Amino acid sequence: MFQDIRFAIRSAFRNPALTSVIVISLALGIGANTTIFTLINAVFLRPLPVTDPARLAQVFTVMPKSAAYQSLSLANYRDFRDNVTEFSGLAAYQFIGANLVGGTEPVTIGGQLVTGNYFQVLGVDAALGRTIVPEEDLTLGSSPVRRQKILSSAPV
Repeated sequence: MFQDIRFAIRSAFRNPALTSVIVISLALGIGANTTIFTLINAVFLRPLPVTDPARLAQVFTVMPKSAAYQSLSLANYRDFRDNVTEFSGLAAYQFIGANLVGGTEPVTIGGQLVTGNYFQVLGVDAALGRTIVPEEDLTLGSSPVRRQKILSSAPV
């Protein structure tokens, strides 16, 4: 085995162009493979960090003439939540952009407007502080929950 290793090293020094092409090809192949696996693992293989991800469903309305999916209005959400018994829970969310202030410049960040039972339906707890309780969204805009001060830069 040692003779084979010495022979391979001597051959590599005899033809450095071929050796560099082989090393670069291996490095690119390993790097691409690692990147693709990391992406697939993050998107498809790792389960969602909720209590029972297999039981989650997303509810849409369909426009009759265009067959396009649309999100539910707040009134339709409340009707579904109060009258449909096939679901163990129903929560609503909407993506928004928000301005984060407190530093030297405001920064636009992504966020979500969620119903009071959002965390309860997903079965997750807050990493810091408390979650929204269902009583806080009985009236629109009645009691917004805001974090007044960022306590840590660690991801939550």
